[in-house]
Amino acid sequence: MRLLLPLLFLFVPVLANAQQTMDEAYGEKIAEFTTDERFLNDLIDHLPASDTVPSPLDYFGTIIGAEGILHYTEDIYGYLRALADASPRVMVRNIGYSEEDREMIEVIIADEATIADLEPSRVALNRLADPRSLSEDEASDIIASAKPIYYLTAGLHSSETGSPEMVMELAYRLAVEESDYIRSIRDNVITMFTPAAEPDGRDRMVDVHRYSDDHNGQAPNLTYWGKYVAHDNNRDGYGMALNLTRNLLDSFHHWKPQVMHDLHESVPYLYVSTGLGPYNEWIDPITVDEWHNLAYEDVSELTRVGMPGVWTHAFYNGWAANYLIWMANLRNSNGRFYETFGNSHPGTFERKLGKRSTATQWYRPNPPLETVMWSLRNNTNYMQSGVLASLKYTADNAHQFVENFWLKSSRAVEKGRTEAPYAWVIPHESQQDRPVGTTFMVNLLMDMGLEVHQSESALSEGDLEAVAGSYIVRLDQPYRTLAQVMMDRQNFPEGANAPYDDTGWTLPLSHRVDAVRVDSSWILDADMTLLEAHVAPATSGAGRGKWLVLNNTTDDNFALFRYRLSGTQMEAAESEFEAGEDTFHAGSLIFERSDSALETASELGLQVQAFRSKPDVAMHNADPARVGLIHTWTSRPQDAGWWRFAFDEVGIPYTYLSEQDLATTDLSQFDVLILPRTRSDFKTLVHGNSMVGEPTPWEPSEEYPHIGHIDQTDDTRRGMGYGGVTRLQAFVEGGGVFLTSGPSSAIPIDAGLTRRVSIRQTRSLQARGSLVRTQVADSLSPIAYGYPHDGDIPAYFSQSPVFSVNSNVGGYRTPDWQKDLAWETEVPRTVLSFAKSNLNMSGMLQNPGELQGAPAVLDVPVGDGHVILFATRPVRRWNTHGNHALVWNVLLNWNDLRVGWPERKKED
Repeated sequence: MRLLLPLLFLFVPVLANAQQTMDEAYGEKIAEFTTDERFLNDLIDHLPASDTVPSPLDYFGTIIGAEGILHYTEDIYGYLRALADASPRVMVRNIGYSEEDREMIEVIIADEATIADLEPSRVALNRLADPRSLSEDEASDIIASAKPIYYLTAGLHSSETGSPEMVMELAYRLAVEESDYIRSIRDNVITMFTPAAEPDGRDRMVDVHRYSDDHNGQAPNLTYWGKYVAHDNNRDGYGMALNLTRNLLDSFHHWKPQVMHDLHESVPYLYVSTGLGPYNEWIDPITVDEWHNLAYEDVSELTRVGMPGVWTHAFYNGWAANYLIWMANLRNSNGRFYETFGNSHPGTFERKLGKRSTATQWYRPNPPLETVMWSLRNNTNYMQSGVLASLKYTADNAHQFVENFWLKSSRAVEKGRTEAPYAWVIPHESQQDRPVGTTFMVNLLMDMGLEVHQSESALSEGDLEAVAGSYIVRLDQPYRTLAQVMMDRQNFPEGANAPYDDTGWTLPLSHRVDAVRVDSSWILDADMTLLEAHVAPATSGAGRGKWLVLNNTTDDNFALFRYRLSGTQMEAAESEFEAGEDTFHAGSLIFERSDSALETASELGLQVQAFRSKPDVAMHNADPARVGLIHTWTSRPQDAGWWRFAFDEVGIPYTYLSEQDLATTDLSQFDVLILPRTRSDFKTLVHGNSMVGEPTPWEPSEEYPHIGHIDQTDDTRRGMGYGGVTRLQAFVEGGGVFLTSGPSSAIPIDAGLTRRVSIRQTRSLQARGSLVRTQVADSLSPIAYGYPHDGDIPAYFSQSPVFSVNSNVGGYRTPDWQKDLAWETEVPRTVLSFAKSNLNMSGMLQNPGELQGAPAVLDVPVGDGHVILFATRPVRRWNTHGNHALVWNVLLNWNDLRVGWPERKKED
């Protein structure tokens, strides 16, 4: 009798569908495009017919998952709006626009009565999100009747093409099918989804596919996804830089869903997220329990119907909190994801797997096949089957999901009242090194959904000394977990599994803003007022006097001020100095008074001060550099995209060019060239990628209207050639500055542009995306202007490079003149160093001895110019605000980097 149970399960939905007419043509096509019967089940091997609601076959003339078919966002949205027009169970809602002004929508599906009046459901969940305003009886009443929201995001990663297709069929099925299984979902869950979370990249990817079909399988890579970044659009949780992040978070705050589920494609055949661990230390255990309950349900149900390759556990870890789904995990909901076996292009391909993927494990009871012909329809079947199983589990346990949502919120508030820490205090911007950066971080926390208060009187206890007007992040609020994950130090467990992404991101450290953790409950009784809107630094009049001084606070707006007034003569102080009753940092700008300067400073939240006489300090002209920002065609230019975002967001002008342009462009139009981290090594930059076949252009055309934007080339495969190397060398030797970041710093070393610098191959160092302690090694270097001479500078570092400098200029037989000349023309200047002890500030750092004391930023003289090598990454996504000024200092002092150059120490 036990052997019959799986077969009985298979027939239950079919019997329930006996009274509903099936679309036979659609079912036949599903079978045709599915390459193995084991990849089908009775949940998705059919589609009901409707006289009033258009199916994908009715609308497009093809089924979802058909060979060779991908749809543009305009077509996807068109179908989903037609579905909403025809069905009272479907609604479409605009949630914003992308950077390239493409629409983002969400689709809402439930029973007719719920769709007709969604507001009570939304209000109920929003009330449960804040238990401080509810009694337990009121909460119980809401929990008893509220429906959970299950929110899917599709098409976040543009090369993972299956999910925007699948959700169209899912929407039709949920709206039309009358089986008990689907009706249970529709009656007990509000299903929502975003069909194309990255609409710009989706349309480009469809063009790339069409180009490939038209050119015998050869096409350019999907060089650009969104306007700025590719894969990192799923790593924006700390910076909130991208439109898609903000749009989806706005939607989350509007609805308060209980589950967010991101649909990805990479591994065979369906991975359901739980992860290897370590899990983030601040996550509520209920959330972790929900991860596993949902995952085991998916694995169990799909394995039970004979689908091979459904598994969990051994992928991902659950530490980093910057993924899109973590907007749910950090806000008392549940965030999870799938990885299905996508082909990217919608063809059918033979896929072969190794033993690592096909071995039976406790977490993978029915492993994938060693060899399979894999199609888009297979991918659709797996993804949709898993989603339906999860929706059914949520429907069957609706009360529990809603109650857990309320319970996690309640526990967060209670912990904040009874357990340390009780709050974080961010001293007023007048007490901070970076006043504009302080208000920026406060506003970012509020944008994330945190409540921030402002103190009405001074706060003092232990290390805390904060004037009235300082900012308080109370931890007796529903989003306590969010506050702790963003504000506190990350302590990655030693010996734990290698992380999937960054391990340290503490916002006060990465923004270089002082914040004090308060472990005493007195702070909750302090007089404070809840902020209702963004804050801005207060500025006052400059006073009277001909000369104005703008202190170098290392705020982004300091550099922007200089560029806004690029036509105004300004000088930079070469050392710290006193004027009146104030002390000004090295690099502070000194200039004659003008209305435009005063107005610009006020607009940017900067405080200028006036003096009757010009300050008595050594200074040089602060000429803002003409910047060339280099991206690569030979590998995806994601890091260059983040730098481009930073320059655009701050307002620093630049010219965007590629490695290919270095061979053909007159580089004398630039003062500084910047090469952000790239995955291309020196060989690839020179020779390019394989030149077999025809050129692969990235150019706009009528046939492929969505590619050829951001930049253009007639062949993405080509490198810069040795001509590019020669021009780059001439640029630097002629007085230009070449700046590199992180692993790209190996390129000028490998190219022979620099002398006396090498990269050490570390043996035991483990530093995965951490914030480490760096210190100023040369306080006279203009690159260090504005930074503390005797304090710590948190910096992002991830594994490499570790620099080694050869400063040996000769022995006892070498004449002094030769030693002096070698020192002046070859030996690098160490601007910042990694600390010699207590190196880890947040994240993972194991066996740090190989990094301790090593150079973090080098200024290498090359002819009349300089190569600036960063071992750290001063622009890491939109996170490392406290390090930006190391770059801005190069731009404002590019022609005077020799100031204060250290003299050679004479031998005894």
